[in-house]
Amino acid sequence: MEDSDIEMLIQRIADPAVLPAALVLKDAPSTVWIAAGLAKISALYGVSMMQRIAGTPSRFVTALEYGQNTRIKCLPVLTSLRGNHPDAVEVAEAIAARGGEGSILLSADPDGGAARHLQEQSKGSVLAIDALPDRDRRFVNLKSILMLSALTHRMVEQALGYPAECELKPIQLCDAWSRSQHAAINIANQINAVDDWQSKQLFILADGMTSELALTWQSILSEAGVISPVCLDIKDFTHGDHLAATRTGNGMYLVISHEGTREVANTFSDRFATLFPVMMLDLQASISYRFWENLFTASNTTSLLTGLLGYPNQRPPKHPVVWSWRGWGSIHPPRQYPL
Repeated sequence: MEDSDIEMLIQRIADPAVLPAALVLKDAPSTVWIAAGLAKISALYGVSMMQRIAGTPSRFVTALEYGQNTRIKCLPVLTSLRGNHPDAVEVAEAIAARGGEGSILLSADPDGGAARHLQEQSKGSVLAIDALPDRDRRFVNLKSILMLSALTHRMVEQALGYPAECELKPIQLCDAWSRSQHAAINIANQINAVDDWQSKQLFILADGMTSELALTWQSILSEAGVISPVCLDIKDFTHGDHLAATRTGNGMYLVISHEGTREVANTFSDRFATLFPVMMLDLQASISYRFWENLFTASNTTSLLTGLLGYPNQRPPKHPVVWSWRGWGSIHPPRQYPL
């Protein structure tokens, strides 16, 4: 990551502009956050904040999940950088067709397909918009991740009345950024020391099956073309999910630890390190900054790994056959909506 990344993040988080969408979120008894690709990171952050601070029911689903389940009653929060991908537009169509009392779109484009459809067709839909960052040609569009995550933070913070748990201080963010640089070098070096690491299955173990910490790594590593990891709950993994891994012997592990999971993480590392390569990321930040320290570390580590693979900070070439495929099909079931 670059100095301009953390500078932009601090500036976006400190933006005092009031977001009308925060009022809609404030009154919602439950929320469902919908996203795809790198936007999953910001949506999962929103889910985590709502659950941790507000204590209200909140979950993440993909566009396909939302399209297939026509009876979801939660307030839909669609997260999409431009809102022009067919899946985002179809989610907007589904939201409008179900006739709910409201919805939220987090985006950088008020004129994108999803935004236009929600504004024209959906009662009570509100946009939360921030300016599109400068074009980012690195291994993934990091600036869009930071922009959407900062926008998510601001909206939740305003909806909950600026609680102390939402406060983010620039000095603390900079400290987390600095720690992430050292942690990334350590993790990248450990991965590089694993024989034939590119052919190994990476398991990322954290505090939940849909942990925003683990899935941040999955999104960035996968979209950068480095590796497609499997994300699992660290405690659940030890119940029996480990058996196939121990039989094949082809795994390596990244354990994401923090003050709430340090005991189980250390126990896992001590035991599994006798059989497999185990990398440990021990997040030092307090719970308010944990997401950010993890995001910074995942980004910096992926940057280093792209260098080891021969395309430093670049995006790998897209496969000509796969990239030429279009028309994947609708996210809607044949009978779209209940009468």
